[in-house]
Amino acid sequence: MTMPQIDQFYKNKDKDVVVYGVNVWERNGTGGVGPFIEKSGYTFPILFGTADLARYMVRGIFRRCL
Repeated sequence: MTMPQIDQFYKNKDKDVVVYGVNVWERNGTGGVGPFIEKSGYTFPILFGTADLARYMVRGIFRRCL
């Protein structure tokens, strides 16, 4: 539900801001994600990893902002 808003933010962001999506649910490779992203027209980069990666990245964002 939030991906359209993330993509809009990505398209209008300041050049110093970095935006990544993190897919932590894909269990059998990346086959389902690429076609979904392409079909939906999203333009922000997608990373693949575990829930631990997503938690680490969010903590990193908050630390950087403080």
